[in-house]
Amino acid sequence: DHTLRYVDLGCGDGGLLSLIKDEDDVLTHGYDFQPSNADGWVQRGVSAEALNFVEHWEDVLNADVYTLTEVLEHLADPHGMVRKVRDRGAQLVASSPWTEHAGSHDECHAWAWDPDGYCEMIAATGFEVATHTREGMFQIVWAT
Repeated sequence: DHTLRYVDLGCGDGGLLSLIKDEDDVLTHGYDFQPSNADGWVQRGVSAEALNFVEHWEDVLNADVYTLTEVLEHLADPHGMVRKVRDRGAQLVASSPWTEHAGSHDECHAWAWDPDGYCEMIAATGFEVATHTREGMFQIVWAT
């Protein structure tokens, strides 16, 4: 019997964690860059902390699954972040917009990927893309 260890990187106010925190055999924890999200963690009853998980990866809990939803496009080195997850032998769930491009993207996004480029970026780190779907303007990858 194995308890699944799930870590949400860039957990925001804990919304995603709140959906799975009460599942049997799942331990959840989140990290976010923004300390003001702590009020949301308390309101939702989730375990999370403010931490620059990119610079302080050694302080991030080991997990079976890491999520990076709407995070990679903000990072200076998204490839390096995906590689950190891969180096731990964990699975990855990641999402980013697929409709953005050089001429049209959110001003706070450092990166934009079309669907093929997103899969290529994740696969280049050694992951195998198990599923790749689109929901509205977002693409979601599960990689093993």
